[in-house]
Parts: sequence; structure tokens; C-alpha cells
Amino acid sequence: MAAAKEAANHGARVALFDYVKPSPQGTTWGLGGTCVNVGCIPKKLMHYAGLIGASFYDGRHLGWQLPEVHGRGHSGIVHEWGHLVETVQNKVRQLSFSYKAALRSNKVKYVNALARFGSAGVIEYENPSSGETQ
Repeated sequence: MAAAKEAANHGARVALFDYVKPSPQGTTWGLGGTCVNVGCIPKKLMHYAGLIGASFYDGRHLGWQLPEVHGRGHSGIVHEWGHLVETVQNKVRQLSFSYKAALRSNKVKYVNALARFGSAGVIEYENPSSGETQ
């Protein structure tokens, strides 16, 4: 993305093609690659959530007092997995949206399609909505 934006800033006509073939389960993702969509970013957010959870319990040894739940013998802190997943997915969508906006503002055309080199100076791709080769 950085090279595409830089080339456009120097006057080149630039298109950025980004496409991930759906997995056998049908999983797809947006702009940003593996790290943003299914790798680094989601992993770090989930790891951070785990660290926060662990720190609640470790805090007892450092003077923090947590409420006890009657009859359970452990703190009343509850983790909602669905809420974490939703938060991670929202962050991924927000990053993808901001990348698309940055491309637009730098006059880079974003195309969510699989591209190939055609004849000299020609890039061919299948339009995802119409199925036509362009």
C-alpha cells in the first residue's frame, strides 16, 4: 500500500489489487492482508484480553481486593467471549476501512479482485460483481 500511495503521489495512475480466495469454509477478508485480518492484530488483541484477565487474579497478591461471588469461591469477574470476538472484528473492519480511505485520498484505485498480466502494459482481472474480465 505504501508503494501504491507513493507512486500515485508522484503522478502515476495506480490500481491496487487485493484478493484472497475463499477458504474451503468460505472465509474471506478485507484489505490489509493476513496480519490485519486473521494474524497479528486479532492475535494481539486476544492476547491482551487474556493478560488483563490474568492480572485480575494476580492483583490479589499485590493488594487488590476483588468481589467474591457467594458460593463460587472465585472472583465475580466474567469474560464474555462473544463480546471480545465482536470487538476484534470491529477493529479489523475499522483498519480495513481506514486503509481504503487512505488509498482513495491518495488517488489509488482499490480493486478487490485477482489480477494477472495480460499483453504488454495491460492488467486483466475478473470483476467480482459481474464476472466479466476487464
